[in-house]
Amino acid sequence: MRIIKETIFNDIIVLENFWPEDILADVKKILSNYGKIYEREIEVESSGPEIKFDTQLDIVKRKDEFTVIVYTFSFHGKTNTIFQRKETILKIVATIETQLKPMHGLIGETFMNFYQDKLDEIRKELKKEAKQTIKEIYKKINDITKKH
Repeated sequence: MRIIKETIFNDIIVLENFWPEDILADVKKILSNYGKIYEREIEVESSGPEIKFDTQLDIVKRKDEFTVIVYTFSFHGKTNTIFQRKETILKIVATIETQLKPMHGLIGETFMNFYQDKLDEIRKELKKEAKQTIKEIYKKINDITKKH
């Protein structure tokens, strides 16, 4: 099996005066419009006045049997209860993943050759779609932060 991964977007948003739980529900609501959300376990760590928060949300959007776009939203927050400071770092990554499985027989091999020839075109279309999706999500997250 041949796996092709390409990161097409990787950015960080720093949200000062936000604790991840303050906006997590709103962001989940936004993301639910773009596909099924896979949520990783929420980790909260406390050591005295400092509290750390980590979670990750993934959306997997399938193009076809071989290719998907994976959007990953990682929330890393920390707060200091003494100084009343809180901050959330939101990392957004979009990746196109293609898994080319070997196919046997004349029809299978012919299809794989055809798919590989079209792969650049498919990935170009997916990049355009992913960038548009990220742009929309960015705007909606920005709107949320203005309301809080």
